[in-house]
Amino acid sequence: MRLVTDEYSKAVLLIVCLIKVYHDAGIDIFERGYKKELIDMDYYYDYVMEAISNAAPKTISDEHIYNKFGYSEDDCEVYVWAYSSDEFEEYYRIARKLHRLEGAKTKENPYIKAIERKMENMRGFQSYNFDYFIGHKRQGARLELLWGYDFDCEIPMCLWIVRVMTLIKEELPILKEKYRKARREKRCRKGGLSHAS
Repeated sequence: MRLVTDEYSKAVLLIVCLIKVYHDAGIDIFERGYKKELIDMDYYYDYVMEAISNAAPKTISDEHIYNKFGYSEDDCEVYVWAYSSDEFEEYYRIARKLHRLEGAKTKENPYIKAIERKMENMRGFQSYNFDYFIGHKRQGARLELLWGYDFDCEIPMCLWIVRVMTLIKEELPILKEKYRKARREKRCRKGGLSHAS
């Protein structure tokens, strides 16, 4: 089997990838049907960024975040962006509170470790000029990304960001319920009441 690599085929594959990105981000403009002339491959980066901003409405790319990693916006050597949402920030806040409530016998938070393991497992792409961190875990947690100017995995990266934000939305109610039960158990123990779940 021979791979077709002509420009038309690449454009078609790119549109298919974009539709998947948008679908995962909950954006249905492609599914509703765009006018032909509006799907212009020259704007694919704008489409990708729109999908990311829909999934992660809090985006940061300023001199402060560049300085944090020892870069400057003017270098054009590396791009540094941070993505977050209310749910992302709340997940990390509740995970810390729950870990303390349970006695925090170890420094490593099992709830944060578990979600970060899931994030890494769903990444789906490898690149020598890409890295990420979870910044501001104590207040205003965010996904911080660094990628070099020759990075060529923008769509897989976008899909991953969208999936990470979706994962957090799905896991947050489960974590909230664990926290609610842990608080209730602690109140019952303090009051000398029998445990009721």
